Amino acid sequence: MAESSLFDAGFRAQCAALARKLSGRLRRGTAAGGRSRSEGRVEFREHRPYVEGDDPRDIDWNALARLDAWVTKARSQDEAPELLVLVDRSGSMGPPGGRQDVVARRCAAAAGYLALAAGGRVSLGIPSATGVVTVVSERQGIAAIPRWWGDVERLVPPAGTVDAASVTSWPPSGPRRALLVVTDALSDVAAARLPAAMATSSGGATLFLVLAHEAPPGSGSAVLRGLEGEADLPVDDIALLAPKVDALRVAHVEDVRAACARRGVRCAPLVGDEPFTAGILRWVVGVGST
Repeated sequence: MAESSLFDAGFRAQCAALARKLSGRLRRGTAAGGRSRSEGRVEFREHRPYVEGDDPRDIDWNALARLDAWVTKARSQDEAPELLVLVDRSGSMGPPGGRQDVVARRCAAAAGYLALAAGGRVSLGIPSATGVVTVVSERQGIAAIPRWWGDVERLVPPAGTVDAASVTSWPPSGPRRALLVVTDALSDVAAARLPAAMATSSGGATLFLVLAHEAPPGSGSAVLRGLEGEADLPVDDIALLAPKVDALRVAHVEDVRAACARRGVRCAPLVGDEPFTAGILRWVVGVGST
């Protein structure tokens, strides 16, 4: 895949490092809803490169002797993670190519990478204008990673200003398939409604809360453009908004996390200038999440 501003060499290296660090946990399905090794029928499917953290019992010693290559046996879909990543690209996520949009798509791409690196299946979805999740791509296995990144990079915002909170019909998730919703849930309605709606997906759902909007540029009077039907807001000095925006972010995250806790939905917040890897670790490991 050609290098891009979204998924450059540094991004790919960070994803690979996360995959090595979290390999054992992902293959057990902890983050992405796959079955554990002790459940279901386990069958050999394909070889893949050995990474630190893999179970030594899965090393193909014959291949090592014959090819001088460390490879491990990938198992059947019964134990591989299945993940549906829903990416909110509505107006509240900022303009396409803006910082908020880029961070959100990097988080989505990295989450799918981890599941694919573990031999799993990943689907990419967007909220449609009819209130259902439209799946625009499905990929499986480590060889599909470059195509997965291309899918996320070429993801076109849906017509109109449909956000994740507008979804009325959620696909099922649970022990075999996890749901990861990448959004900012920026409005009060979304913050209250989204966790409740995701709880209907049968469990295994995580709200990946991305708040990475650019800081207001410069100083002086300005008019802030309203989002998704909200009125424009004139301000005397835009520089004074920065501390207010930071305080609102903190309050918003706490509101969303509390709503997720009440509904049994996990929440992995990524706020401000935090690297996308911090949010991914919260999703997988649960550090700092609901």
